Amino acid sequence: MSSLAAKLVDPLLAKRVGMTSALMGAWPTIAGVEIADQSRPLKIKWPQRALDGEFQPGQLIIAAHPMAALHLQHETSLIIERVNAFFGYTAIKSVRIEQRAEGIAKKPAPAAKPPLSEAEKKRIDGAVAPVENERLQKALKAIGANILRDKR
Repeated sequence: MSSLAAKLVDPLLAKRVGMTSALMGAWPTIAGVEIADQSRPLKIKWPQRALDGEFQPGQLIIAAHPMAALHLQHETSLIIERVNAFFGYTAIKSVRIEQRAEGIAKKPAPAAKPPLSEAEKKRIDGAVAPVENERLQKALKAIGANILRDKR
């Protein structure tokens, strides 16, 4: 189903914004998960063809949340390198970042996990009771509580 959708969408993307769904899908790998969560490639702006017909690399336009734009700006040379490696040739020569607060995919906040039952608390307390160091005991209790919550 996805390959069929890509066959239908890719020509439209290529004509309208100069890129493919493959680039958009590879964005977390190209930009890194942390940056990709707060940005997305918008389009590739290709220059007009020279009279001699020689190919000229384009400019990748990226939408980024304002808080991530500075970090992204510091990574532009790496992103250009990775995008060019993705295409297999020097397709991009520069990056333009557009700061946008809306329309950037964000991870939803994790749902609050229910508190531990009294039996679970006693089980953790019993497991860490032999530890004499109070700070270590407190840390182990927190770890134990997280493990029990995740197992639910």
